[in-house]
Amino acid sequence: MKTKISILTLLALGMVFTFTACSKQGETAVAADSDAQSTGPSQFLLDSVPESPPGVIEAVQDANAGDAVVFTGRVGGVRDPLMKEFAAFVIADEIVVFCDEMGDDGHCSMPWDACCEDPAKVSAARAFVQFVDESGAPRPVNLEEAIGLAANQNVIVKGRLAPDSTPENRIILAEGITILQ
Repeated sequence: MKTKISILTLLALGMVFTFTACSKQGETAVAADSDAQSTGPSQFLLDSVPESPPGVIEAVQDANAGDAVVFTGRVGGVRDPLMKEFAAFVIADEIVVFCDEMGDDGHCSMPWDACCEDPAKVSAARAFVQFVDESGAPRPVNLEEAIGLAANQNVIVKGRLAPDSTPENRIILAEGITILQ
């Protein structure tokens, strides 16, 4: 009897996840279109540029969950720093030396992944930045398309340290961004 209940429970959960996954994909595509049309790209941009913000590490080192943070950094630190399905990206602190800063032009096709740098240093010096809606769900907008954000760009981010952020996995709930280059 116990085995039958377990199998039925697994089948029911499988059906729920299947239907949820299918409906979520459709909802995300529609939401992305309506979200971008209703408020436009300015919803992600800062109205004013903060003067001389610190790097990622300095800005978050003493911050607690929910604290406001403003910092500068470079989009990168991983091979694919920009999320395509939602408004999020990975940012690396200014202490990370990207491959195009090493003086050997053209030796690396993806200098933003910092593959020439010590992996432990890169891991300790990056953060995940995401724009979320009122319920805390990621905004279904591609920042590359919406505001022209690209890998290897210097940016300033204003936001809050997420409740589930850790020193090993920094998560910033962004309120705005300024692209510097």
